[in-house]
Amino acid sequence: MNKLVTVDELAAILRKAAASVRSDAHRNPSALPPLCSLPKTKRLLWRECDIEKWLREHVCETTVNQNSRTERSMHNRRSRR
Repeated sequence: MNKLVTVDELAAILRKAAASVRSDAHRNPSALPPLCSLPKTKRLLWRECDIEKWLREHVCETTVNQNSRTERSMHNRRSRR
């Protein structure tokens, strides 16, 4: 059986406030993994497998080189003088 994740647990995973997760669940459900609806309950729950899949599909990998970012920052500081 797949583990069910609560609002507080999902908030920790996404590094969002629990209130934001609750709000998104009602106002902007596409901003969250799909809800797991249990019969005769209004409790907000998510299946762990759905969260993992959603994260794989929505996380953008960055390829910015840390050195190039530092070089640009130093260049911008010199330009301002």
